[in-house]
Amino acid sequence: MKLRLIVLSAAVIATLPLPSHTQTPTSSVDPYRDEPFVFERYDTTTTMKADGTGDIVQHVIVRIQSDGVARQFSVLNLPYASANSTATMEFVRVHKPDGSTVNTPVDDAMEMPAEVTREAPMYSDLKEKHLPVRSLASGDRLEYQFHTVLSKAQAPGQFWGRSISWCRVAWFWNGV
Repeated sequence: MKLRLIVLSAAVIATLPLPSHTQTPTSSVDPYRDEPFVFERYDTTTTMKADGTGDIVQHVIVRIQSDGVARQFSVLNLPYASANSTATMEFVRVHKPDGSTVNTPVDDAMEMPAEVTREAPMYSDLKEKHLPVRSLASGDRLEYQFHTVLSKAQAPGQFWGRSISWCRVAWFWNGV
């Protein structure tokens, strides 16, 4: 009797439909496919010391989905105030759809006065580093990391910063 019950139960279970998540294929349509670009990562980490000095590290990965955006991102721009900070481009990489990676030498960056200094010379300490990105095209992923060292406090004993609403900002306090 028990054997018939087990066989009957197994037969009934075998005829039951599988859960719906295995029957319907999952849609792998990218919800951002119509956007010209997509920030896959936009992290800014700011580390401040009690004396107002510190570091700002920005790590970005952006998916380029149009030729116009490829032209827009073809020259990266890193602004900084030379009177109280130094800026370096740590790396710039283009990840191709075929899996290859093209590195842009950061030593090719050109330092220039910021555009505002032409009209307002009082801001002559504002500089920008410009770096032409190698081999950037639609369909690529651009990854870069910038590092700014705040070597002199703008107001000793104080610090302040900016946060952009569409990026994740992490603050670390190294105060005494």
